Amino acid sequence: MFDITSEEVLRYIPDYKINLIAPAEMTDEEINQFQTDFREVMLFVKYSKDKKYLKKLVSEDTHFSSMNVKTARVISAVTGIEIEAEDYICLYTKR
Repeated sequence: MFDITSEEVLRYIPDYKINLIAPAEMTDEEINQFQTDFREVMLFVKYSKDKKYLKKLVSEDTHFSSMNVKTARVISAVTGIEIEAEDYICLYTKR
């Protein structure tokens, strides 16, 4: 990630392994292995550009009919899609 070649500078930069998750590159079967609200976040992000399929997904998948407010906020922040929030649950309304 750094375009630094100086060995003197590089010795101060830790060589961390970073695992990145790319929802668009994952199959639905892989995403469905998640057992938390992260599943809904990943599916929503994966299909956020495909409005027709996203509408089908959220209308048919019962996990989207009500979800944790924090989950809805994450989805909204990542995708830029407005989600109507109440105190404890959120209902996806912008289809």
